[in-house]
Amino acid sequence: MRAVAQTDDGRLFTVANFVKAAGGCSAPSLKDPAAAAAQLGRMKLVLPEQIKPGERLTAQLMIKHPNSSGLQFDQVARHFIPADYIQRIDLAYQG
Repeated sequence: MRAVAQTDDGRLFTVANFVKAAGGCSAPSLKDPAAAAAQLGRMKLVLPEQIKPGERLTAQLMIKHPNSSGLQFDQVARHFIPADYIQRIDLAYQG
């Protein structure tokens, strides 16, 4: 994952890090694809209780998505579920 941050004065900062996700291709196929699709894209951002100016901010972003890797098999329809990946996330804090 790569993150790029722009400060109020226009400076850009970037960082890259490996992210290990839970589930993914090892997760079983969805029992109710329609219910999963209804939740698709719902997000929750968890920030620290106190944010001090100038200090590093650590946050947790959770996104509902189906974890479809293209390797799961739909036992009813008898076909592979197409892959669906999050390609890009744009996140702004205080504007």
